[in-house]
Amino acid sequence: MKLTPYVLREMLDITQADFAALFGVHAMTVSKWERALLIPSDYQQQQMELLNAGWMRIPKEDHETWRQVIKRTPLRAFVGISAMGLI
Repeated sequence: MKLTPYVLREMLDITQADFAALFGVHAMTVSKWERALLIPSDYQQQQMELLNAGWMRIPKEDHETWRQVIKRTPLRAFVGISAMGLI
């Protein structure tokens, strides 16, 4: 399955507003991504891939805790944590 903004957001179980905050965009931008009216930049798509890779390493029983972290943490910090192998 292709990783789309919608697929990733639903997997993370976060709102469009929370997803938008991660990427520093407006919630309407996320809505447009999900409806294929806009396409995330290459950089944003790469960040989504890294976020997905980090999420997949988190044990399912820890997902709720990490959802709360994601909602409060800039994406670059979460991706950095993931890249270092800390999760």
